[in-house]
Amino acid sequence: MCSKSKHLLILYPHASVPGQPLNFKAEPESETSILLSWTPPRSDTISNYDLVYKDGEHGEEQRISIEPATSYHLQGLKPNSLYYFRLSARSPQGLGASTAEISARTMQSKPSAPPQDISCNSPSSTSILVSWQPPPVEKQNGIITSYSIKYTGTDGEDDKPHEILGIAPDTTQYLLEQLEKWTEYRISVTAHTDVGPGPESESVLIRTDEDVPSGPPRKVEVEAVNSTSVKVSWRSPVPNKQHGQIRGYQVHYVKMENGEPRGQPMLKDIMLADAQVTIRIFFM
Repeated sequence: MCSKSKHLLILYPHASVPGQPLNFKAEPESETSILLSWTPPRSDTISNYDLVYKDGEHGEEQRISIEPATSYHLQGLKPNSLYYFRLSARSPQGLGASTAEISARTMQSKPSAPPQDISCNSPSSTSILVSWQPPPVEKQNGIITSYSIKYTGTDGEDDKPHEILGIAPDTTQYLLEQLEKWTEYRISVTAHTDVGPGPESESVLIRTDEDVPSGPPRKVEVEAVNSTSVKVSWRSPVPNKQHGQIRGYQVHYVKMENGEPRGQPMLKDIMLADAQVTIRIFFM
């Protein structure tokens, strides 16, 4: 009698690297973070995920190893910046294929730098023209929606702080008007996004242009010296009515007879800047 031997053949499936993660998504969480989420691939045990990302289409690629999970909070990013992402799964057999590249932009933030190149000039005694350039593009952190100007008089009567809001974002100059004459002002400019204002620029000090005095000399006194001369003395106008540097005075005089002027008025220029001067006028 012949005996037949029986052999049992067991086939093991060939192990392979993982497939692509599914439903890979990127959503901004804040101005510096993006939430990445996905569904694990249909595969054996995943040991970790490899995330590749870059800032902008031509940025340098960065790599992060992520423990097995279905989401990841990527932090430390730049505001209002477009990032690109790829994700692949790794098993003991190796690294699987990566997902298609996706992108997401971080949220806007306040500008992190002030407007640049602030300059001022005074086209008149009551106005100042303020000019500037936008903050550096990489520091804008969003779309500039407006500018504001703060200004305060450092001398004179107008010492309260003032602010001009809502200056159009495509504007790089603004005329401040109805200012005090011959008054020094401290001026700064700020850029705004929808999130809020950025830092103020460095202050610029500028004085409005000179103008004619709006107040008369004070304490004018006349004293007869002799039969042909008089002494005239006075003090300079009050400081907030001078509107500039006093460089001289004019004395107007006319001979009087019986309370009525006789002849044409005469002028005498006194090129002195003193607060008090004394002169003699001689009548022929």
